[in-house]
Amino acid sequence: MWAKTSMEQTTKLYWPQYKVFFIGTLVLFPDRLTAQPLDPWFFSPYFNFLYDKDFNKDDPDLTWAAVVLDEYKKDGYIKYERVDGLFKITSINTAKAEKDLTQYLKRWQRNELLTLKASKPPDATRQDELLLAAIVHAYPDQKSVQRITLEDIYGKSGDYTYNPPFWELVLANQLLDKKIKITYMDYDRRDDGLYENDVQPVVDVKVVGTKLAGSVQQELTRVVKPVSPTVPASIVTATPENTPTKQEGRVMKDGRLIYIMIRGDKSYLIKRLDKGGTYDKFMDYVLDEDNADIDISLEDIKAERGLGGAENLGLLARYSGFVKPFKRAFFTASGKEKIHFRQTALLDDMQIEAIKKLAEKV
Repeated sequence: MWAKTSMEQTTKLYWPQYKVFFIGTLVLFPDRLTAQPLDPWFFSPYFNFLYDKDFNKDDPDLTWAAVVLDEYKKDGYIKYERVDGLFKITSINTAKAEKDLTQYLKRWQRNELLTLKASKPPDATRQDELLLAAIVHAYPDQKSVQRITLEDIYGKSGDYTYNPPFWELVLANQLLDKKIKITYMDYDRRDDGLYENDVQPVVDVKVVGTKLAGSVQQELTRVVKPVSPTVPASIVTATPENTPTKQEGRVMKDGRLIYIMIRGDKSYLIKRLDKGGTYDKFMDYVLDEDNADIDISLEDIKAERGLGGAENLGLLARYSGFVKPFKRAFFTASGKEKIHFRQTALLDDMQIEAIKKLAEKV
């Protein structure tokens, strides 16, 4: 009984990114892994290690590559043989790889996967929003292919404390939702074809799902963009001269990090809160759907566990990252004893500029 429980928990763990990358390649680009022996100089991301200039076939890390391939062989994905000290994949069970990967991605979409790290990635819906923002920022249309990197979606490495499930996100959008078509997937390389340490994954994607295409078009029409060779004229929204434009901003909380996602642009980190602290709990409270767009009193806040010492609601909002001139957009009432918070608001140019400047300092 105990063994079964342990196995069930293990099957729900996040896969390592190199495994998702490998199985995804078996499904989408199998020829890439069978055309030639897997020289670890040029295939290191599939095995989660990099070789230095002293690499040779007796390098002890080559043993690790064999261990990884043996696991894939045991699971029924591949067969391989040794060729001149390297590895040659001789056959691929694409159907098995696609079945297992699809099941894994469905668990990921349902937020059922476990992580051993203290910080867990945001739910799949939030990550879909991040991907949409990245695609919109690249100004795609249905005839073009756009390059998207991990940093485009999740921001710089210092902006999060979890392991970003980049490959789960992009593969689920193709294999499950049929929203995109991945035409290229890899990790960033040098000009000589080798990988550097700490490289980020990249994909070239084409929007194929009508629902996502509609969302992209809707996002783009919210923003006035100058006509340029990289921005099709068909997506430029005409705005009367001297008419102020507004863009929708949405407050998002990812662990202890507070972001404002601006439609047609990207997400901006405005505050790093102390985990489990007063302001962290305060933002959890106002972002709870039960407290959406209603008046919240000081007594309401003080009754919340861990917030009994609250004395000034306006200061709680301020120290949670909401300062002038954009504070009033989200906290439409912000006094000592009463606040009214809305997660989404229309922002003018001055407020957006204030958000961007604040993000540069966080």
